[in-house]
Formats: sequence, structure tokens, C-alpha cells
Amino acid sequence: MNKILAIGEALFDFLPHKKVLGGAPVNFSVNCVQLGAEVTLLTRIGQDILGAEIVKNLHQKGVSSDYIQWDQEKETGKVMVNLTKSGEPSYFIKENVAWDYLALDHNLLNNLHNYQVLYFGTLAQRNTVSRQTINTIISQFKGIKFLDLNLRNPIIDQQIILQSIYRTNILKLNLFEAEYLINHLNFDRNLSTWLNNYQLDLIVLTQGEKGTKWIDKTGEYSGEISRAKKDINADSVGAGDGVSAAIITGYLQGLKPLEIIAKANKIGAYIASHSGAIVILNQFQ
Repeated sequence: MNKILAIGEALFDFLPHKKVLGGAPVNFSVNCVQLGAEVTLLTRIGQDILGAEIVKNLHQKGVSSDYIQWDQEKETGKVMVNLTKSGEPSYFIKENVAWDYLALDHNLLNNLHNYQVLYFGTLAQRNTVSRQTINTIISQFKGIKFLDLNLRNPIIDQQIILQSIYRTNILKLNLFEAEYLINHLNFDRNLSTWLNNYQLDLIVLTQGEKGTKWIDKTGEYSGEISRAKKDINADSVGAGDGVSAAIITGYLQGLKPLEIIAKANKIGAYIASHSGAIVILNQFQ
């Protein structure tokens, strides 16, 4: 079984109607487990009720919590999520919380060779402490590095963005993030040029209802756009994380790009038709 190490924020999203387990690394991890991978999550939570809920949820969903850290001073992360009429989310992310203070675990460093993929993002690097820990792990990891750009206003640091892109093999981003790189960091509008410019093996561009685009050195691939019947309180929270999970599990299985994209589009659409980021994906296993 393929083993994945995911690093970053673990938190609860507070939506208008409920609170749900969240954080891109958490959503990604749960989805990967459902799609057949073995996943370990490195994060930091507070010694509080929400932290205990996170660990309980992860155990129930099959994500290894061997390297989860407990913080006696900082609280577990929270995000207030507001939704537009079409279900598009905006986020207020509480700062100075436990996942901002990821400590370096030398036992994990000694076991990095056990993992085929390292998943990371930019949001979890907003604080110097966590950023140094993440960068040390990245520098010592020898397998596939998967960067989910995951930009969130106003927490956007151009230096962190560039450093992260230069250190990854696979870059996943959405249309807003692509436009940000083009308009603010002078990236070429032709995304295929990024492969050589930034030494990337693969770019995954999520385009909302237009589906996902796969760009590698053999060309660009887009699959059939999927539609799913929406629940009354449906939102698109976590749809991109479902796409990430489908991409990396398919990539590790050696599937062809069009096969992977087709599955990614179906999973993204299915998650966006429900409320919350984590839904049961039994039909896609």
C-alpha cells in the first residue's frame, strides 16, 4: 500500500449550519484513505475539546495520528466559513493557534524513507515556527512532493509561495491562484512553461464547474465535466482537496492522465454537491 505523509493545519470549519472537521491536509488525508492509501498526518492541536474531537475523528476515518502534537498553551485551529448564495466559501482563519507551532520530530525525520509522497501547502507556513519545521522535512524528503498552493487572503506571502513551488514536484492550484501567480509574480500565462521554469513534473489546475486540467511534459489533459445533484445546503468546501486525493492516488497507481482526471472530476463534483469538506466516497473506491 502506498504511504503518504501530509503536513499542515488541522482545525474545525464553522459553517452557517454546523461545525465540521477541516483543514486542507485533513480533508486530503481522509479522502486518500478512502481511495486506498495509507496516510499519516503531522499537525498540532490544542489540549482542548476540539483537539480531542479531531483525534477521535481521524481515528474513525483511518488516518494515522502517530505524529500529532499536543500544545498545552495554544488552542486548536478554527475557521469561520461564510457562503455566497451559490455556495462559494470565504474564510476567516484564526491566527496564533496550535498548528502555527509545529515542532520538529526527529523520529519522523528518521522514518521519512517509509513514505512515497509528502503533501504540504503554504497556509501552514504562515508562522516561522511551523515554516522552519516544514522546510526541514521538505529538504530531507526524497520522494514525490505534492504542493497544494492553498492561498487564503490575507495570508499570502510571495516568498513562501516561490520557495514552495521550487521545492515541489507536483503543483496543484485553482484559477484564482493561477491568476495570482501570473499577475503578481510574473508567471507566464501559458502554464505549460512552468514545468521547465520551476522544475515541475505535473501541474493540476482546478477550474470549478469546468473540471480539472492536468499539465505535464506530454501535454495537457481535461476530462469530462461531472455534475452531481446538490443537497439543499451544498457548498464547495473541500472539493479541491478531493481532487488532490484522486490525483495523487491515481498517480501512484500508475493510471493514465485521462483516467485520473475523470475520477478527480467526479469526486470534486460529488463533494461540492454536499455540505462540508468530508463526505463518504465508497462509490469511488
